Amino acid sequence: MNKCNIYLFFCILLSSCTGMNDNIEEYLERGEINYLGRPDLAYTQTGNGRINIGWFVNDDPRIDGSTITWNNQDNEPQSAPFPVDRSALVDGYMSVMLSLDEGTYVFRIVHTGEKGYPSIATEVSGSVSGPNYISTLSPRRINAVTSYNDRVEIDWAVADANVMKVLLTYETASGPEKTIEIEPSEQKTILTDYKPQGKYSWITNIQEANAFEGVSIPSDSKTFPDVKAVEFDKSAWNIASFSDASGEGGGVEKIIDGNTTDGYWHSNYDNGAPLPHWAIIDMQSPRNITKIDTYRRNNGDTKTVQYFISDDPDPDSPFWVLIAEGDDWTDHVQTHDVSDVTTSKRYLKINLPDSNREVHTAVMEVNVFGFE
Repeated sequence: MNKCNIYLFFCILLSSCTGMNDNIEEYLERGEINYLGRPDLAYTQTGNGRINIGWFVNDDPRIDGSTITWNNQDNEPQSAPFPVDRSALVDGYMSVMLSLDEGTYVFRIVHTGEKGYPSIATEVSGSVSGPNYISTLSPRRINAVTSYNDRVEIDWAVADANVMKVLLTYETASGPEKTIEIEPSEQKTILTDYKPQGKYSWITNIQEANAFEGVSIPSDSKTFPDVKAVEFDKSAWNIASFSDASGEGGGVEKIIDGNTTDGYWHSNYDNGAPLPHWAIIDMQSPRNITKIDTYRRNNGDTKTVQYFISDDPDPDSPFWVLIAEGDDWTDHVQTHDVSDVTTSKRYLKINLPDSNREVHTAVMEVNVFGFE
């Protein structure tokens, strides 16, 4: 190769290298890009019509602001700047509150500052609750409300996991309303100061696991039910005394043995004991009686039945008070409503003053109802 050819080769080579940096010229002129520290450990907390967004701000001293961008429910881009005040950070975390329409969002968070290029974005998603969500919620359920003479019992259904507490408001016997807090674990609430047939209602505070605030769901106003009379347990009762009895049917104790179909107390056949026939039942403690059911033997001997109460078991005591009387039988059962009797006494006297067959009477069972 002669000198002329070598010169021509180098000219061509230099000519081919001209413009090889044209595509990156802009970046070469800009120099190295120094991004600010990126937001880290981002999280969201749901609220009602708002959302709390938080993240960790690293130690990059150039960071003095932040910007959050998102798309609204119409898919339109939105953004909001927030200054970074390191003195207000909690353990290095910053949090901001946005008021938004109900829905689910994806947020992009970047750090900003005058001395550096905005950071790489961190994305985090979150939800905002509102009317649609609230419409799916219900107050904590009540299984049963039972009124007694001295109390009312509220049986609650098992609380859902998102129930934080219940505020129960009710009318008291003394007049003013009262509000008490019911824990989610409480299954039965007993009120001794309630107003019979008074009003009550409750508010259930519901808060989801990822929410920073709860939602209050009110119930409808309710009325406490009428006082419920119960059939008294007679297993500990006994007959304190009686006028007479025959061995037929099992004896006078049969009227409190709980059996309405077998056994009865029959007046004495042997000496033709005269009317009236009576028996005194020891109820062991004073009872507020509201109803008595009397079952007679189906031969129809027994006619009129009278009931008296007293705290003195002496059959001749002047303190016996008549609370029920009648001779109206339906299928050999007679029911006495004594709900207007407000006095509580220990002893109950059954008195049979007449008969449909000479002097004979036969009673199978006496069931007593009232307030515990």
